[in-house]
Amino acid sequence: MLRTLSERFETAPTLHFPESAPLVVCVHGYGGNSGQFASLRRAIAREFPTLAIDYPTFTPTPDQARHLVQVQLDELEMIGRPFALVAHSMGAVLSLDWVHHRPHPHLTHFISIAGPHRGTHMGWVCPSPLRKLMRPRLDEDPPDAPDVPTLVLQPEFDQQVIPARSMELAGSRLTVVPGEAHNSVLWSDALPPLVRDFLRGGR
Repeated sequence: MLRTLSERFETAPTLHFPESAPLVVCVHGYGGNSGQFASLRRAIAREFPTLAIDYPTFTPTPDQARHLVQVQLDELEMIGRPFALVAHSMGAVLSLDWVHHRPHPHLTHFISIAGPHRGTHMGWVCPSPLRKLMRPRLDEDPPDAPDVPTLVLQPEFDQQVIPARSMELAGSRLTVVPGEAHNSVLWSDALPPLVRDFLRGGR
């Protein structure tokens, strides 16, 4: 049986972080897993506690995946510790949906990595349950960023989120990550300092 987030949080090794350091919560994308954030978590571990959540992506419908993510993020809110969301691809879309529809008084920062917030032309070749979620909606305005400091990271050579402007969030800071593709950005040497500096300084 999977342990709940609160159980994993409470039984984690006791480490000493600055009181101002939020828990960095990583949310993977379609077909991904929590292990994709291993490099980032190791790189920032001396300064920020981290947690990567998992949810199945191949079997559930988008609504089921959304529910699974929402349940875990709701539990984080109930724990009551300040936390920041670092979410990749579909995980960023699902996390943003949670922010826009759930109370989140303990959320401090939101970082979207290659999130197709207005879909992607690749959505037409996605498995059928995903097509509605990922279909391109470029005639719409960019969604609003959360009401916390928000960073959008855009891999320079992303061939899955097309066009790149579908990653934009209104009111956010956008940074292009040079030389990286949709997934390679997660283990890029450039990612940890971008995340670390944003969490230190906010906007």
